[in-house]
Amino acid sequence: MRKKFLISMCITFSIGLVCTPIKAKAQVLASSCFASNPTSITYNSSNFNAVSESQAPNELLKKVELYKNNEGFVSYSDPTSNKSYIAIMRGEKTTTGYGITVKSVSNSDGKINVLVEETNPDKNSVLSQVVTYPYTIIETDIPSCDIAVKNSNGKNYSYYDIERSLPPIIGISWASGNLKNIYKENNFIFLQIENSNGVSQFFYLNDNDDGKNKIKDLKLDSNVTIKYALGTPQKYKNNSSFPLTEIMLPVDKSSFTDKNWKDLGYFKNSDKNMQWTLSYDNELMKENINNSNIYVVDSNGTIIPTQASLTDDKKSIRVTPLKPYTAGETYYLFIATDVTSNIKVSNQGFRMQFQVSVQ
Repeated sequence: MRKKFLISMCITFSIGLVCTPIKAKAQVLASSCFASNPTSITYNSSNFNAVSESQAPNELLKKVELYKNNEGFVSYSDPTSNKSYIAIMRGEKTTTGYGITVKSVSNSDGKINVLVEETNPDKNSVLSQVVTYPYTIIETDIPSCDIAVKNSNGKNYSYYDIERSLPPIIGISWASGNLKNIYKENNFIFLQIENSNGVSQFFYLNDNDDGKNKIKDLKLDSNVTIKYALGTPQKYKNNSSFPLTEIMLPVDKSSFTDKNWKDLGYFKNSDKNMQWTLSYDNELMKENINNSNIYVVDSNGTIIPTQASLTDDKKSIRVTPLKPYTAGETYYLFIATDVTSNIKVSNQGFRMQFQVSVQ
């Protein structure tokens, strides 16, 4: 069954809502935040190029997408060209203005030493409040058998290479539940999440500045949504623990009735695999289509795992559940005004309520 809704709004475009039952499937998408013009630099007889996303191997971009929320680096050795590629990431930032560049690369007995320079926004600057993931990629002829990355202050970047420092990754999954405890052991931070059936799952991240920053706002006994990587898990006290890549806190339930959000309507008997399509008159920018600007929550405010993607014509957004919605449950779809950052509106965004069929 297919339904289509067209809702006019008091701005210069309109949204059409198309709901389509589908089987949800996660996709791996890469994003970039660096200059597209490559440069060639020589340092200690070691050459490297700063390369754009289009010039980087897909295998490296998949690693960047997996770990872009973290401060650290990933690498990939191309067996065809014998080139080594290194992506250095600054992690998730809440505004624009952050950047990173490689200043030098040296080769010491087969070990790659990379020196980076970080740039931060000026405190007096007016910045766009949009989530960014600044990183840079370099290409070198040095075999990537051992890599060390640090900045000019001597801070070391964590290694997130899939083949070496972490267990093999075979996919991405999500979990929601109550945060029961936080443990620290062997340079890792472990989180215990209990789902609605009373079953506990464990997730881990590195015990460094980036990891501590991810958990600083967490409160025990609060509901959280976790994005994690599948593969061979770490062990914590005989419990399997998977590498955590993203934490999402619940939404305040006052937003369900907040008049600063414009209501798009209430739809009953939605399919448990419903895909919502938001259609606009104007083209949208890919960098604005993310889970910070478009998200679904349940009646408790817990964020539900979804994938927001831009269609080929850049005028529609598809919001796909990564696991089936619960029968009989009520959900809220939020579309922040940052999705259309080139259009000024007076409200925070748009809100749609829907209920999943009990059958």
